[in-house]
Amino acid sequence: MNHLYNRKDAKDLLYLYDTLLKKGTEVNLREVDFLKLISHVEKEISLSDAIEVADNAIKRFKFSPRLHTCKARLLIDYGQEDLAFEALDRAEIFGQSFIETDLLRAKAHLSLSEITEAQRIIYDLKYSYHTTDVERSRVLYVEALIHEQLDEFNQMYTALNEAAQFDPFNDEALQKLFIAVELAKRHEESILLHTFVLDENPYSHTAWFNLAQAHYQLREYEEALDAFEYAFITNDKFEPAYKEFADVCFQLKLYQRALDALEEGFELFEADEDMLLKLGQCHQYLGNTAKAKIFYYRALNLNKMADEVYFHIGECYSEEGEYSSSVHFYNQAIKIDDLREDYLMALAKSYSKMGRFQKALPLFQKATEMGPELSENWVEYASFLVDINGLEEALEVIEEGENYSYGADLFYCKAAILFKMEDRKTALDALGEALIENFNDSESFFNYLPDYRSDKDVKSIMRYYAAEEV
Repeated sequence: MNHLYNRKDAKDLLYLYDTLLKKGTEVNLREVDFLKLISHVEKEISLSDAIEVADNAIKRFKFSPRLHTCKARLLIDYGQEDLAFEALDRAEIFGQSFIETDLLRAKAHLSLSEITEAQRIIYDLKYSYHTTDVERSRVLYVEALIHEQLDEFNQMYTALNEAAQFDPFNDEALQKLFIAVELAKRHEESILLHTFVLDENPYSHTAWFNLAQAHYQLREYEEALDAFEYAFITNDKFEPAYKEFADVCFQLKLYQRALDALEEGFELFEADEDMLLKLGQCHQYLGNTAKAKIFYYRALNLNKMADEVYFHIGECYSEEGEYSSSVHFYNQAIKIDDLREDYLMALAKSYSKMGRFQKALPLFQKATEMGPELSENWVEYASFLVDINGLEEALEVIEEGENYSYGADLFYCKAAILFKMEDRKTALDALGEALIENFNDSESFFNYLPDYRSDKDVKSIMRYYAAEEV
């Protein structure tokens, strides 16, 4: 039957294996085929099924050190360490190297929280055996796992740093480095380390990803974007890189760049709720609300309880002036999560646009109560009161907001209210405070009072603070 399947294709091997098992026929595969099959079943199906395949493989190749070692590793990952020790004993008897089995023994002891025994094994491997650079790297990796379990995060990072330098192709160590760098806060050193690794191993998507994360934590966003991009260029199946790249683009408001990456990922992966949400947001922020809603509705098909998706559909309808529809979707979002002040504020604004002021008022009040530290909430509430001719109430709201929050937007709004109340002197004082706080946001004042561009006193104070900015 060997000519009927492709030995290089793990799916073909699995099909043949299952067929022979069902027939009760001897599973006549080569050792290398079994190893490939075990790896595939472990990744795609389950550990328990992989162990079962390993047991069947050992029935055929009783004296294979590789299969016994493979089974031991699976048993450790599955939490059956006692059986793993038995498998390791057999692997050693049949010729497996002591370094290979001792590394797994150390992991097994570590899984059982037998730290001292794991440390003893690693110490012997480091100082009692001659090891190659690749073997040394693997020993240091297990040492790092011990430090991690002891919450010794700086030592964990140091061990992994050495592991990566001994073997820049040790992807297991590189993956664990991502965690160690975060726990030890060694981001600057991480950049130097991963630059070295990439000089030796330029196609390591893990190293590019780690480098990007380090740049991001140091607020070096453009460098982070470049590294994330290289992560999915070097491995176009590495989904986290697409998502992280898009997240940084969102932070920098680079929505077209985010969209390009997400669309590329959309072609390669089965889209989940998060990816569909982000695709929708890209289109929404780029002004295409109709297309945005297509992705949002697809996200809802995956999760009917996705409050953020309902909220963004509401935002799209609001931007289109369809306020009755926006109210419906905002209410759906609030039914799922009624502790989000931005949902309440959005609903209040939609009711206000519809002229349903009695509905809007308590929502504005509740939104400011729930997010008092957010100056924009107080400004929205006060602006609503101004629109319904409640100037005194609007001023009270702004002054209350100053007790909880701080920002130029509060001062600009306060100045506009005071001008409307014809309290020119106090208004100019408030405008001066706003200009000191953030002169570049002065255009927001004219959004309230466009006719005041030609006001003599306003022009004078603007010129004064413009000169101060220089």
